[in-house]
Amino acid sequence: MQRAAGPEQGTSLGGWNTFTEERKLLAAWETASKPATLALVILQFNIIRAYNVLPRSRVRSGPGLRERKNAAVKEAFFEAALALFREKGFEETSVDEIADRAGFSRATFFNHFGTKQGVLRYYGQRLQSQMEHLLREADPSSSPLERIREMLLVMAREADRLGEEVRLIYLISMQDLDYFARPTDARMRVLEMVRELVVEAQERAAVRRDLSASQLALHMLTVYNSAILAAISGWGRAEHLVQSAWEFILDGVRGGDRLDH
Repeated sequence: MQRAAGPEQGTSLGGWNTFTEERKLLAAWETASKPATLALVILQFNIIRAYNVLPRSRVRSGPGLRERKNAAVKEAFFEAALALFREKGFEETSVDEIADRAGFSRATFFNHFGTKQGVLRYYGQRLQSQMEHLLREADPSSSPLERIREMLLVMAREADRLGEEVRLIYLISMQDLDYFARPTDARMRVLEMVRELVVEAQERAAVRRDLSASQLALHMLTVYNSAILAAISGWGRAEHLVQSAWEFILDGVRGGDRLDH
């Protein structure tokens, strides 16, 4: 079967027959076996959806069988790795031990993650999936600022739910230079989702326009991350801290009398 064309082949989004391309991407997903191919299919879907080439009704409303199976495998590795990191420490835990605890082979681990650090990055991928689902289900006529607020609170509640696991993820990640030097796809996607909502808010004259949407989105997530760091440092529950930080965010993005400038 012919694989869906990749970005490196110069595919023009504007020239695609959207219905045909969607069917091809779905077929590619169902038959793909290599992680690189799966990642390419996911990337193409996200690009199409981001540019509104596919109508909403044609985009999958839920995960398929392969997606659910892959998610289950990743969840097993994620939980096994975090349990071992707590018991033995990150450096002292081997990939073989993670695979054995999860009930899968070493090869399966590398197919899904590649490195121990990759397991930690899965937390961000889960948040990205949750945010995408949240925005798909949200009322498009609702306030974009309210949708951003709900995104931040849902992520905060997830941090509260996982508790010590999130603290462990942050502590280990902050010792990894690549974590700061190379932002993950999940982090960039969440930033882009917030940026798109800020653009919508600016178009409605609900937030200031003397700063770009990208700048405002980055500031919002910086305040959010500061609240999460405060939570894992024992200053309170993440949800409560993010809720109080939201009032600070609103003052900043509204900018008082700058709204009309």
